[in-house]
Amino acid sequence: MNKLKGIMARRHVRSLAYALLAIFVAAMTFLPFYWAISLSIRNPVEAFTVTGLAVPFVQYKPTLSNWKTELAIGETQRALLNRTVIAVCAAFLAVVIGTPAAYAIGRFDGKVFTTESGKHPFNFGNCFYASQTFNDIPREDGRRIQIAWGQIGHPEMPFNQMMNFPVELTLRTTEEGVRLFAEPVREIELLHGKKHAWFDETLRESENLLKEISGDLFHIRAEFQVGKAREFGFKIRGISVAYDVKGEKLACRGKTATLKPAAGRVHLEILVDRTSIEIFANRGRIYMPIGIIPPDDDRSLKVFTVGDESRINSLEVWELRSAWAN
Repeated sequence: MNKLKGIMARRHVRSLAYALLAIFVAAMTFLPFYWAISLSIRNPVEAFTVTGLAVPFVQYKPTLSNWKTELAIGETQRALLNRTVIAVCAAFLAVVIGTPAAYAIGRFDGKVFTTESGKHPFNFGNCFYASQTFNDIPREDGRRIQIAWGQIGHPEMPFNQMMNFPVELTLRTTEEGVRLFAEPVREIELLHGKKHAWFDETLRESENLLKEISGDLFHIRAEFQVGKAREFGFKIRGISVAYDVKGEKLACRGKTATLKPAAGRVHLEILVDRTSIEIFANRGRIYMPIGIIPPDDDRSLKVFTVGDESRINSLEVWELRSAWAN
């Protein structure tokens, strides 16, 4: 009991220290702004004679005369107008162009970017925003690696939102022209744990090759041969990742993407985390990051087929270790 009281006392002291530090930092941050505003609403004499905290209505009578004088100057008016236009345009472009995470294909000569095609959608999920690429990749590596903000809430947690798994970006030629592909960086293999694998399997509607596997962290790779089945895919903790054969559509949680088979095959790579399912189809042609809050009591994994049997050329499932060291 005494040990527990000691732990609680140390926690209270630490919390108090953090609170005092936060108050100090906030005061140091706010003080320059307060002083600048205070100076702007004093008359010229009081600007030099009033000392201390310079409390308005106590140490001096506030006035807007300085503001009226400054705003009457033409150069000030033009500067305010220019700043307003720039701020509004920048915000508008950030929302309209940045939010959809679209891209254009073109050539850059060092001064001018010439668009050849686009804009093309980059991601088809519900959990992607404000992506950035690393600019210090060693020359001998040569990859372009991107990480994005995953917009998903975390109920009852002391944090909110997350970062998606880093992806490698490449340009590849397709039947529609050059397109941007995204695949998980190879470092995911550092987290691989136990592996389960099947090859050249015929999956029937009543079967589930993954019925003995459960958990919440997985790396899945699978190649399906398109046949007579209407639909095939996975159910991950009750959440469906499904491919509609006739419609050539990949779907998860209300998000869809057109996906044509490649040489009669559909390749799916899926990263399963505790609050996300990131789907990479046909080796990065489709990127679909999905934010989810799965049911706590369902840790199941299922591969399914609907309408007829499906041929699975390969299916590999790795149980993943946490990225955080114990």
